[in-house]
Amino acid sequence: MPTSSPTSVPTTETWLTTPAPSLGCSTGQFYDEVAGSCVVCPEGAFNNDTQAPSNCEQCASSACAKCPDGAIVSEDRTECTFCSAGYFSYNSTTCVACPLSTYAPTPRVDACIQCPGGFAPGVPLAATSCPPCEAGKYTSG
Repeated sequence: MPTSSPTSVPTTETWLTTPAPSLGCSTGQFYDEVAGSCVVCPEGAFNNDTQAPSNCEQCASSACAKCPDGAIVSEDRTECTFCSAGYFSYNSTTCVACPLSTYAPTPRVDACIQCPGGFAPGVPLAATSCPPCEAGKYTSG
């Protein structure tokens, strides 16, 4: 990661050469001098400079966009990814398994569908369908 290039530091007698970091962080990160490493930009900020990312810039209203329904933002805030079938997008930040008696038949949903009466998913969480109850069994929905 950081490499060194010389800079001058004053002392009482002369200027000494000490290393200064030459940065290299991933997109969406900046070099935190206190931590001594690359860290993810805070929410609402970005950094596309991978060569010398010293800080993140605040997003302009048109620079950062909300992920579409059923998608979550990546950890480095550079892209959106869609939730799988059986899961829904919660606040565009995490994919959550559909709870009991609900299902998501396709990827890319932001809410699960309630199973109607007489139908039940075959699994307690992350159901992708809600088939009819077996003969002799029922559910009120």
